[in-house]
Amino acid sequence: MNKKFKRAGATLALLLVGAAGAAGSLAYLQTTSGKVVNTFTAESNIVDNANSNFQLKESAATPQQNGNWTIAADAALDQDSVNYTNVIPGTTLDKNPTVILKDLNVQSYLFIKQTETPNEALDYSVDSSKWTPVEGETNVWYYSGTDATNGVLSQIDATKDQAKTFSILTNNEVTVGDFADGTDLGKLTFNSYLVQAAGFDTAEEAWTAAGFND
Repeated sequence: MNKKFKRAGATLALLLVGAAGAAGSLAYLQTTSGKVVNTFTAESNIVDNANSNFQLKESAATPQQNGNWTIAADAALDQDSVNYTNVIPGTTLDKNPTVILKDLNVQSYLFIKQTETPNEALDYSVDSSKWTPVEGETNVWYYSGTDATNGVLSQIDATKDQAKTFSILTNNEVTVGDFADGTDLGKLTFNSYLVQAAGFDTAEEAWTAAGFND
């Protein structure tokens, strides 16, 4: 069945590299290039991205003497990347990758997809109180939290409504288990997508029709 519909996408990449006593990095965050962005600009007017109305951001984190990294309670979501140096086992790294939506012209489904998995020494999970797995897919979730009705987000008027934020990780943190010196902790990558709700009965239908797996 042919359907014309609106869709949009953005990307979050979290890079995790650990080496005791050496510089490491956690969480490189950027918008997507290539197919996803082309789709967004050429085919979608779900939101007006010219004003950064659909983006992925995080807060700055600060290292503590015990090896943990913490985010201040009043920290802004204004970072495109945060470098975590000298990552060591047995610590907790505050990490709050968050989808920010300031404008939404039509009712839509919001999806995230994890496309790369880091070393097993890194323990984290997608917050199940906000995100529901898409049936039949691996590492794809749709937003089902309190800002959605049956998984559908309502319109947002940037001129009068508050921006909506949708955090991804449970407790906004990554915990570090044991790993050998010089271990590459790998890469954790999330993509975020919007697909119009009109014409679809479920999030699964919308995701399949959008073709983001292609």
